[in-house]
Amino acid sequence: MTGTSEVEIMRVHESGRTIGFWGKMIFTLGLYTIPWRSRSWILTDRRLIRHSGVINIQERSIPLKNIQNVDYNASLIGRMFNYGNLRVESAGDSDDDAEQMVNVGQAGEFRERIFQAMENYGSDDYPGRRPEHAAQGRR
Repeated sequence: MTGTSEVEIMRVHESGRTIGFWGKMIFTLGLYTIPWRSRSWILTDRRLIRHSGVINIQERSIPLKNIQNVDYNASLIGRMFNYGNLRVESAGDSDDDAEQMVNVGQAGEFRERIFQAMENYGSDDYPGRRPEHAAQGRR
């Protein structure tokens, strides 16, 4: 993997299809949109990143090689509207430190992509590994 750059596989945001979301939107006259749109989870070919914040930005990064388990649950309404909750456990984390991803759009697909990325961690031919990167490494 020498000389290759990190490639984004998938990005998800908190779902806007929940009753709680719309309640917050109506109550705050739409101001809830700002923090809501600022939360995202980014899966790359090397790590899982939680990015949040507008003014004060926070990021948490979990290397794929450290991910131990990814739990998924969704209510009936969540399954109907394609959102759910994920809980990512990594090596060295206690139960309280696990990454909680609440009301994530496309949660089931995101979980599958995490597992695919974990299986292919370190493979030079995994998504986005461009032939020009390999050619540059041979020169």
